[in-house]
Amino acid sequence: MPFFSIVIPLYNKEKFVSATLESILAQTFTDYEVVVVDDVSTDASRNVAEAFSGKFTSGFRIISHQSNSGLSAARNTGIRNATSDLIAFVDADDVWKPDFLERMHTLIHQFPEAGIFAAGYDEKYPNGKSLSVHKNLDFAAGEMNLVPDFFAANTYQPIFWYGSAVVRREVFAAAGYFDEKITYGEDTDFNIRAGQLFKMAYYNGVCASYTMASENQITRASLSTKNITDFSKYEADAAGNPSLKKFLDVNRYILAIAYKLEGNSEKFGLLANAIDSKNLTTSQRFLLHAPGFVVRLVRKIKLLFLRRGVRLTTFRK
Repeated sequence: MPFFSIVIPLYNKEKFVSATLESILAQTFTDYEVVVVDDVSTDASRNVAEAFSGKFTSGFRIISHQSNSGLSAARNTGIRNATSDLIAFVDADDVWKPDFLERMHTLIHQFPEAGIFAAGYDEKYPNGKSLSVHKNLDFAAGEMNLVPDFFAANTYQPIFWYGSAVVRREVFAAAGYFDEKITYGEDTDFNIRAGQLFKMAYYNGVCASYTMASENQITRASLSTKNITDFSKYEADAAGNPSLKKFLDVNRYILAIAYKLEGNSEKFGLLANAIDSKNLTTSQRFLLHAPGFVVRLVRKIKLLFLRRGVRLTTFRK
């Protein structure tokens, strides 16, 4: 049995998936299998992936869905077909640094009590710029340790995403799989469930690159057409967990602002009215109550700076 099972959801990423697979082949730790789940791509993605089959000596499979079912379903199919108890995820437009699996292997042996293992990442933009992620975590560069508070660490900019993480199979058995009804923010929903039950071990170094705007990235579509996390069902859990409550409210804020930008006042109100304003920064409280034209202007300014490699964010106090 391989030490890691690498799950790759694949849907219309013919221009990107070869770089993803090459980054796996470049890993310094090589005891793994690769499970690609083709979610009925309509381009040449599957053909590109199939061309790599002979390059992986430790196991390479492509599993096909019968109908397009979404990212969560593709991940869940990969998990159920994986042979290892340690599941690594990477989307078909993201890449790992060569030491990612080696760092995860070390984390797993140093912190066997953890259920989730992760590393830092950078964000890769279409203009070729890469930006580091601001972390709400007091770890020295290169440090490996347990994250003291999962929700506090991930409330502002998340310190990881599922392209820079490995999850034990037992986490899915206890917390459930990715919710296939959610079509936007499925990672957030899973984090709420898993973060309450399991510890995270973390390596504070950049081991992966997250592609911010590939061709069919879901964030480019209207949020109003998507199904999001029902945060209200976690309010009972948050009653005795202030970090979780803040995590819920900040994620409500992010989605509420997106609805405001789209002019969806009904869905904006449902989220905004459930937020405890004490859990937001001053700038977030301002934008939550500001007219739509002000929020759109601020967003344009942020994008202008982002193109120049400067991140302006409301997530810092």
